[in-house]
Amino acid sequence: MHRARCLIGTGLSDYEIARRTGVSRSTIQRWRTCGAPARTSKKAVAPWRPTEPGIYSYILGIYLGDGYVARASAPSPVLEILLDPKYPRIVDERERLSWLPGSRPW
Repeated sequence: MHRARCLIGTGLSDYEIARRTGVSRSTIQRWRTCGAPARTSKKAVAPWRPTEPGIYSYILGIYLGDGYVARASAPSPVLEILLDPKYPRIVDERERLSWLPGSRPW
């Protein structure tokens, strides 16, 4: 990444910089127009594990089907899951699981 950032100001084409560095041409182009990301130090991060693996797996499965992470007025992200009425069994099952954390009445 450092070498690619250094080559951007040399007059080489994005294609040539990509060829020399292995960084994709589209990434070089984006760095040239929007600026390359600042160097960051790599800090060791402790591995995260869910406290309730079963609940986490279930919510993740629903999220991957019909969910997204949104920013609410609070500083914390909010997981929004929209269930499609075309799949009534999934909607019914989710409604029965009111014990899930953060559940609200539908």
